[in-house]
Amino acid sequence: MPTLKPERDSEAQLYDFECNIDLLDRLIDSLVDDRMTANALTGLRGNLERLYEEFADTLRS
Repeated sequence: MPTLKPERDSEAQLYDFECNIDLLDRLIDSLVDDRMTANALTGLRGNLERLYEEFADTLRS
């Protein structure tokens, strides 16, 4: 699992994280006929959003 790089790269890493969350949103939106998979991805997206917020708060403090 990748680790956070030094603080100078943290904003870029947060941006990459945010882009991956946005990608999940697009995947979820495209799965209108497969609600089970869409619901699973929605749960994963929620978990990633919470992690993102934790990392962002940690880096800002």
